[in-house]
Amino acid sequence: MTYLDEMPDCTALIGTSNLNLAALCDRFQSRLQQFKIKAPTTEELIAFLRKFRLKESAARQTAVGCGGNVRAALLDAQSILDSQVV
Repeated sequence: MTYLDEMPDCTALIGTSNLNLAALCDRFQSRLQQFKIKAPTTEELIAFLRKFRLKESAARQTAVGCGGNVRAALLDAQSILDSQVV
């Protein structure tokens, strides 16, 4: 909390959480903004994964399996691509 009190003007700190802002103490609430970002659709995730030269079937399977979690999809895609390079 001290760090937030001493941050210079025009400085932003970005973090992620599943916690609702209302669950935090007033001191945090007065310094933070909450943004809700929707998970990408399966089709959006497939298009994103295809940019890494993942085959269509692997991209679809990864996108469906990760449930909209981009980090999980990228880790799965990395594992698939690593296994193809031997």
